[in-house]
Amino acid sequence: MQLPVKITPCPITEAIIEVRFEPAVERDAVFGILYQQLKKTYNTPPEKSPVLQLPEPIRDMDPGLKYQPYYKFRRNNIVLQIGPNVLSVSAVREYPGWGSLKREFHDAFTILTDAEIVKEYSRFALRYINQIDGDATSNMLWKIQIGDHDVTKLPFNITAVINDGIVESTLRYHNDLTDTEGKPLSVIDIDSVLRGPLSDFPENINEYLETVHLSEKKIFFSALKTEYLESLNPEYD
Repeated sequence: MQLPVKITPCPITEAIIEVRFEPAVERDAVFGILYQQLKKTYNTPPEKSPVLQLPEPIRDMDPGLKYQPYYKFRRNNIVLQIGPNVLSVSAVREYPGWGSLKREFHDAFTILTDAEIVKEYSRFALRYINQIDGDATSNMLWKIQIGDHDVTKLPFNITAVINDGIVESTLRYHNDLTDTEGKPLSVIDIDSVLRGPLSDFPENINEYLETVHLSEKKIFFSALKTEYLESLNPEYD
């Protein structure tokens, strides 16, 4: 299947590239070491995460908080978040295209690797959240039957795990949501994770970026009926 490089209107409301790691320095030292370089690119003061309002012993003891970011930088629609065990770059509201998002992450990741503060990498993921007006189920190549009931004609949410080589993607679909104005909408949320081990991750970051991105695209576009895809003004290389 030939995959489009762009569709219009673009359904992507948020795209996130995230890497998780174990630091080789004290957890509280991570942000301070990276800050001098990050502020050259993100020249507005960082925002503190609400998690910093919790006492440090509680943050350190709660496993659910381990990968929470502590600080957030913004530049236009790009958001960079950093914590003792996580770095992420995301595009919010307006998607700039894969090439731009990849460069933003690559620049931030280079700062992280050059600082030599990572002992090992534990997770690398790419997540796209797509929002489509109305109930998009009739435009999907899905068939879900429970007895005599065609589930795709009902309000429903599904979660599916799809394996594609070294990438494991979790697809979540909701057709019963509404926007801020109360209008119905559907959401296709695909979170693709590179399965470890990640021992050669830094040296092969560009290859892995393309691998998870291609896997995301295949899942998304293969889920759309041909006639619906053609209505989205697809552009190809």
